[in-house]
Amino acid sequence: MVTPNKNKPLFLGLTHMGQVYSSAWSKEIGPCAIYDFNKIILENFKQKKFTQEEPKLNNLSKKKKITFLNNENEIAKYSLIFFTYDTPIDEKNGYPKLLLIEKLIKKLFSINYKRKTVIIISSQVYPGFMDKIKKKYKSKKKIKLLYMVDTLKMGQAINNFLHPDQLIFGGDKKDEKMIKLIFQKFKCKKYLFNYKEAELIKISINLYLFFSVT
Repeated sequence: MVTPNKNKPLFLGLTHMGQVYSSAWSKEIGPCAIYDFNKIILENFKQKKFTQEEPKLNNLSKKKKITFLNNENEIAKYSLIFFTYDTPIDEKNGYPKLLLIEKLIKKLFSINYKRKTVIIISSQVYPGFMDKIKKKYKSKKKIKLLYMVDTLKMGQAINNFLHPDQLIFGGDKKDEKMIKLIFQKFKCKKYLFNYKEAELIKISINLYLFFSVT
């Protein structure tokens, strides 16, 4: 199973969330690897063309601590993967494009992993989504699936990630020890709920932030 001190994590997906997670992790936690199925987005990150919402990313990125994967076949080498794709919104109707997230997850699950692998999904999803994914790919015995509630605020995301008030996860009760091990350098409280509870908490946090701005 995962031993964070020996196996650096892979951050898959370089939208806003993935850029913040990987850069902050490499700066304060330790070495990591990154990849994006979109080669243009991956190349932009190599060239330090970061999301405009987080200007401080330029001060965080340490290429010597970040391994850039050359192709998706290399994903199989990693036993800890953060799925860090922000869920895109349809500009026409305002609905999240979850079919795209499902397509990317399907691609991730199609990989033949060499050992037990933990995949932590942080995308915005509806209650029941993680149960659906787990049931769909239950034959993948080597994969342990967790949900992590992303609470990043635009413009403050780096500090939010490095100094969270709390960390919230969705999974099984037996995952508690593993979560504490992976996130041992984060000294905040860590809470573990089932998938649906964690998904609802994420929606509630988003609603709170929306109305506080309003």
